[in-house]
Amino acid sequence: MNLSKHNKNVSPLRRRMVEELRNYQLYFVEHGTSPISLNAAINGLKFFCNVTLGRPELMAKMQPLRIPRTLPTCSRARRPPA
Repeated sequence: MNLSKHNKNVSPLRRRMVEELRNYQLYFVEHGTSPISLNAAINGLKFFCNVTLGRPELMAKMQPLRIPRTLPTCSRARRPPA
């Protein structure tokens, strides 16, 4: 059985799928989707590629966005009543 013909077709298909996943991420960014929603979509896609498809290499370059943590603002400190 000659698999070389099959292996030649896998690489362009894999490349195309990675490009489509990247375009999917860019679509969210261009339409103003929040970083939290985008990270949720990326995590769902990672699960789908890793578990369902068994192809974790598809999501190798997709990284979640870093979300800066902010402290809550306080107008002024309050003292408890004596």
